Amino acid sequence: GNIALNEKEMIKMTKLFHDNSTQIQYILSNEEEFNKVHAFCNQIDLFLKSPMRIEAEKSVTQKVY
Repeated sequence: GNIALNEKEMIKMTKLFHDNSTQIQYILSNEEEFNKVHAFCNQIDLFLKSPMRIEAEKSVTQKVY
């Protein structure tokens, strides 16, 4: 989540997933809130399926070749 979302979005989603049964019931019973959680999960899914970008020091890449 920290990589797929910006800091503001991550804070908002973290609040949604705290162990608070009334909040969870609200999300499950409110279509708009459920769609927000679903969209968040889709963002994570897309990130995990996207090509990874690997960064390394030039000296490390020279040792690999």
